[in-house]
Amino acid sequence: MPNRIVRAMFIRRKLQFMILEYVKEKGKATSREIYEVVRKTYDISYQQFLSILMQLEIEGFIEIHQVRDNSIVVLKTRQRMAIE
Repeated sequence: MPNRIVRAMFIRRKLQFMILEYVKEKGKATSREIYEVVRKTYDISYQQFLSILMQLEIEGFIEIHQVRDNSIVVLKTRQRMAIE
């Protein structure tokens, strides 16, 4: 694999951990709030950020709830994962 692809995958995983740690610390957060925190460290577009959130939801780490114009991100607990 080219070095550039490996680096992109590594950064994506670091972003996922950063998001999970932030949500774990806060309990829940809006997608915009998390994006602003991520943007302080990484230069990514909102679309790229949403793609990472979607991947975390697909992998079962978070739940995303739509409330009006905001997306609320909640960390999935083991109990919730076991029920589903």
